[in-house]
Amino acid sequence: MVVLPKKGRKTAEEKRRESDPEFVRLRHQHSAVESAINALE
Repeated sequence: MVVLPKKGRKTAEEKRRESDPEFVRLRHQHSAVESAINALE
């Protein structure tokens, strides 16, 4: 599942998908992974 939010104007379907609890959870998890990678550098 792609968890990066779309930039710019969103359709109703994209807004619905990005507000889904699973999408939000995975997006937060992705941020944690990015943070860990930066800490290793």
